[in-house]
Amino acid sequence: MSPSIPALPDGGTCHLTDAGFDISGANSVTLLLSASTNYVTWDDLTADQVARSPTPLSAAAMQSYAALRAAHIADFSPKMGRGGFTVGMRWKGGFLESASVLSVQGLPCRIRSDRPIVVHNGRSRISVTQGAPDVYAFPTASGRFYTITTEGKE
Repeated sequence: MSPSIPALPDGGTCHLTDAGFDISGANSVTLLLSASTNYVTWDDLTADQVARSPTPLSAAAMQSYAALRAAHIADFSPKMGRGGFTVGMRWKGGFLESASVLSVQGLPCRIRSDRPIVVHNGRSRISVTQGAPDVYAFPTASGRFYTITTEGKE
């Protein structure tokens, strides 16, 4: 059986079996995925998407997790706001119910709100400071998600 999804263990071992991956003693495992299309130009859809997929996987499999992550952040960071955050929002009745924030760079997050905010990282409540009357800030760590609600909406 040949793997269609390369698995790179950090410590320990990873073997492919008929049932899937057999991982032993690893701190973590990075799975590499590649997707390709038959797109060449808007009017030419003749590319062989199956033949295209292995090329990026072969190159990625030769790199460490740290190198892959650094390349991803370098590619993705220009698409984010200046603070290095990705934000998702949930609305209800025309008002913000909650926001989820992914910190990519681990910088402090500042939010302008006319109501005090509450921030959680998983089940842990994060300390929020207030600067200007409607500006709140909290520390973040790279790669962590934070949930933001207004007071009374915990």
